Amino acid sequence: MRIRTQLMTLAALAGFVALFWIALAARALGTMPTDLEAISQAQATAGDALSMLALTSELRVDGDTGRQTRWLAHHAQLSARVDHAVQLHHEPPQLVELRAQIARLVPLFAQFQGIDPSPTDEPTQRSRSELFERLLSGTQSALETQQRWIATLTEAQYLQQRQITWMGLSASATLLVLLLALCLLLARRVLGPLAHLKSTVAASQSAR
Repeated sequence: MRIRTQLMTLAALAGFVALFWIALAARALGTMPTDLEAISQAQATAGDALSMLALTSELRVDGDTGRQTRWLAHHAQLSARVDHAVQLHHEPPQLVELRAQIARLVPLFAQFQGIDPSPTDEPTQRSRSELFERLLSGTQSALETQQRWIATLTEAQYLQQRQITWMGLSASATLLVLLLALCLLLARRVLGPLAHLKSTVAASQSAR
């Protein structure tokens, strides 16, 4: 009866360990599609920021209305993507900073747009040049912040994959230990006594 109890205990423990690791792995694997989607969205956001940077650098040349319209369209799209990401990831500091950086670009752009693209007096030229540098610098900062956010997401994804690998190895090692314990129990409690009984019976028969 004692042997049966020990065997049942080991079997139950092995089942519990297996179910525990399966649940952890399922939870980790369940978040992977969301993480991959977040990285994809972050890369698309970086593409918008890069397009804005290119358009901003072209604003120095002239005040082309079409270029300005495209800048505003890219800004609106970038702002919408970042707002969605902020809500999705529960307002992480990097995205909150990025949202603020993007919001600060609008008044700078409006001031820059309000200046004659071909000023004749030096103060106006200097003012326009300073606004352009601030606008360009702000756009570059937004792009750098977005790239840091992508790096954060990528690192988190890498750590999660390592965690899943570790869980798989740990589960295998734990089950192996339980299997070895079961084999030792069988050898000591079942096979050993059976061998002893068999030798005793053989000796008894030989004595006759």
